[in-house]
Formats: sequence, C-alpha cells, structure tokens
Amino acid sequence: MATVTPSPLFSVVIPTLGNHDILWRMLEFLHQTDLSAAEVIVVFNGLLPDRKRVEDVLTSRFPNVRFLSAPEPYGIARANNLGARAAQGRFVAFLHDDVLIYEPRWLALLTDILERRSDVGMVGGSEPKYTDRTPAEAGELEPGVTECDWSPTLSVARRADLAVCSFDEFYRVGLEDKDWALTFRRRGQRVVCRKVAHEHIGTKGSYTLLLHNRSLLDYYSKEGVRERYFMTKNKDVLAEPFCRAGWKKWGRWDRDWRKTWWMKLYVHSFFLNLKFGRHCGGRGDLGQPNA
Repeated sequence: MATVTPSPLFSVVIPTLGNHDILWRMLEFLHQTDLSAAEVIVVFNGLLPDRKRVEDVLTSRFPNVRFLSAPEPYGIARANNLGARAAQGRFVAFLHDDVLIYEPRWLALLTDILERRSDVGMVGGSEPKYTDRTPAEAGELEPGVTECDWSPTLSVARRADLAVCSFDEFYRVGLEDKDWALTFRRRGQRVVCRKVAHEHIGTKGSYTLLLHNRSLLDYYSKEGVRERYFMTKNKDVLAEPFCRAGWKKWGRWDRDWRKTWWMKLYVHSFFLNLKFGRHCGGRGDLGQPNA
C-alpha cells in the first residue's frame, strides 16, 4: 500500500534575484527555526545564466527546498504569486531573501493569530506600517499584536485566501506589499503585526536589477504612475484625506523631479551600456529615459 505524504502546514515562499551568498545565509538562519511542518519554495525572479549552478549548490546544503523560476525579472508580486500557486501548506509565509529569522517559533507565533481570529487576514512579523491611518487610529488588537495597514518583508496569510487576495502584478517594483495588505481590508479583515526577532540586512538586488533592465527602470522612476494606480484602485478602502493629498502631489506628474535617485540610476545605466553593450548583444534597454 502506497504511503501518503501529508500536506505541510506551512509554506514559505522566498522570491530572489539569485544572489548566492545572501540566499545561502538567509536559508541557514531559516533552517535553524522550526520547519518540521513546513515546505520552503525559492522563486528565482527571472532567468539566471548560472541558475542551475546556484540551485545545485543550494540543494546540496538544503535538499528539502523547492526551486521555481519566473520567466523574466518582472518583480516580487509575480514571484510571490508563482510561489503561492505551487504552495501546499494551509498557511503561506512570504519572506524577502535578505531577512534573517532569529525567532525559532516564528511560524507558530504568526499563524496562531490566524488560527484564533477569522477577522484577521494577514499577519506581519517585521514592524507595523501605516498608509492612511495613524497608530492611534489602528490601535492594538491584543497584547503584543498591533493592527496596522501593512508590514513589509515578512508576512503570513491563509492559502485559502490567496485566490482572492493575490499580489497585483501591475506592481513590478514598489507598492506591491501595501496594495496586497489592502486586499484584506477590502474584505473586512484586519492586517496586524506581531513582531518576531529578525534582521533585515538589506541588499542592492533591486538596484542592480534596475541598472540592467531599462523597462523596469522606466517603470520604477515613474513613481506617479504607480501612485495614481494605487489610489484609483483602492479609493473604496483608503481614507479620503490620504487620497486627496496623493492626487494633489501625483495628479499631473509621473516623476518627482526634486528627487535625484532615479536620475543617478539612468546615468549609471548609461555608462554600463557603454561598457558592456557589445557583450550584452547591444541590448537597448539601458538608453535614455522616456519623456
């Protein structure tokens, strides 16, 4: 008689650009926590020239990790959705690849709230963040659990909810986590944060990706396009004063010309194109910005 393998209680989805050293360190810390009832799914955000080598090296150390790959470096939202569709656990955790977990029982601590409270849709483990409300307006749900508008880099939801509350793939870089959290508020569910011990070491993975992908750089520099989409889509959830202030700032402009970070990115990518353009097949995605 065939043995039936029980489905895992937890699925942990980790989108990554494939930085071997960062991902290795993250998985080392993760495997020091209680993963006895969990599956781990790493989603490569785009096709890597040396993906097979990276995957083989990681598999030799972490044989129970599953690897998936998005067809192009589109963004965290698509990678998260790909991982969620492959997940088998009752609960799905989304982790950035540069988050080091110190709390051994982090999955149990976060999912405990989802087990007990049907009015909670998503639990963050990093820090409470606020979009259109203040901490006083959101309040404390119970001791150690704060209601918030979103919580970045480390969050858990029920897999059953993700068919409706998926990540919006319009967001290629930026705002995808804020928007995702609002899908739960729209259903009348709370978004809360229960802090667990962790460290967000931070990388320049997105910065590197933007330098080498002109379409992503164009998208990311046009902050106003994302903000208008975000406000239009979520106007039924967001507080009216927040939307009014947002439209005043972003109603006419795609880019904030007072900021220099995106200008520096275009300059840097231009010189990368001069240096490596011939070796990259004359790739034209590193040229001058659109008007």
